[in-house]
Amino acid sequence: GQGSGPIVRGGADDAPTWMPVVDDGFARDDWRSVWIHDLATDRVERLAVGELNVWEAVWCGPDAVLAVTSPSPGEAAWYSADLRRIPLRTALPELVYAADRQLGLPAASPSGRRIAVVQACSSDRWVVAGDVVLPGPVPEQSRRIATLDVDVTQLHWLDEGRLAFLGRRGLDTVAGVHDVDTGETTETWCTDGTCGDRYPVASFLPDGSAAVVHHSYTVPPELAWLRDGEVDPVASLSHAGTDYLREVGGEIAPVTWTAPDGWEIQGLVCTPDG
Repeated sequence: GQGSGPIVRGGADDAPTWMPVVDDGFARDDWRSVWIHDLATDRVERLAVGELNVWEAVWCGPDAVLAVTSPSPGEAAWYSADLRRIPLRTALPELVYAADRQLGLPAASPSGRRIAVVQACSSDRWVVAGDVVLPGPVPEQSRRIATLDVDVTQLHWLDEGRLAFLGRRGLDTVAGVHDVDTGETTETWCTDGTCGDRYPVASFLPDGSAAVVHHSYTVPPELAWLRDGEVDPVASLSHAGTDYLREVGGEIAPVTWTAPDGWEIQGLVCTPDG
């Protein structure tokens, strides 16, 4: 679920504006937790992590979880959340990385030996697009990786040494792979279309290919494979309505202009027929 935080209860709708409201504090249902479903036994158990709220969590090898956490479930607490590794055996969270910006999209290699997280100045949780950080044993050894000027919106370790990413570079959607051992980053896809919802997302396989919901101004959503920099459609969601929109939607083109402070702004201008 996406909701969290306490309910603040006010008075009657016709109460005067100076009437105080009551903050009941945090109820048990306000806290986010990690839950693990064991398919072999069909058991579902909560991973107790003490007084920590878990915003996002992924596996970190077979015996630990990597999570974005904060000491409070209130929405404001997310903006100072940190990254922690939680061993299943002890359930004692270990601080891995903290920053003065927001953290999201944690990712761990199959063994859990290598981890990554996206760091960005973000308006809301789950709306994170920014730099990729590889946390080190100590904060001084943490480092940002080269992402070819892409604001990253998804991370996935293909294996122990290769980290796939997806994101935005200006108005383009870009995919790439970073080799941690060599430090080299390779662009694998660039398009003026996109995939996903608010930000680009994909489901990667170890060979670097990915399943995507591809779409653009002229292409209705289609389930497709992304392989070798090309989109291979599998199933289109087009219908008579999307055909009509294509007929009357005219053209779309990127535009660039300079703000009064010198900052470059990008946008899209749509010019329907007529």
